[in-house]
Amino acid sequence: MNESARTPPTGLLIVWTDADPPGELDFNAWYNGQHLAERVGVPGFRSGARYAALRGAPRYFAAYDTDDPGVLRSPAYRARLNDPTPWTQRVMPHFRGTVRVTCRVLAQHGRGLGGALRTLRLEPAEGRREVLRAGNREALRAGGGV
Repeated sequence: MNESARTPPTGLLIVWTDADPPGELDFNAWYNGQHLAERVGVPGFRSGARYAALRGAPRYFAAYDTDDPGVLRSPAYRARLNDPTPWTQRVMPHFRGTVRVTCRVLAQHGRGLGGALRTLRLEPAEGRREVLRAGNREALRAGGGV
């Protein structure tokens, strides 16, 4: 077993996005047929998953586990971003309202990948970042479906 399989990932890339209706079929074919495999093929990426909203917007949410947040600044990852495939170039203009966030995993609870999830984007008030982090750690420790 390689070392990365034994240590939990500490990096996470999350993306919320919509695709405009004229390009949505191509967007989905691209994501499933090229993009996901391309991203998890970058050294340091562990896994990727995408979800579609049952209601509301944005319609799509993706999460990628990485060895650590620095993977998202690596030469291999930057090379993929800076040399998009023709299919990627065709699909990119159809993205709408994209929010892309690089995260450091501070705590986790449980194992496995759920079939459904709910996301919530929070931005703490000035000077309250540590209070928010501590509260989230407590929620994770308590379990209860979080």
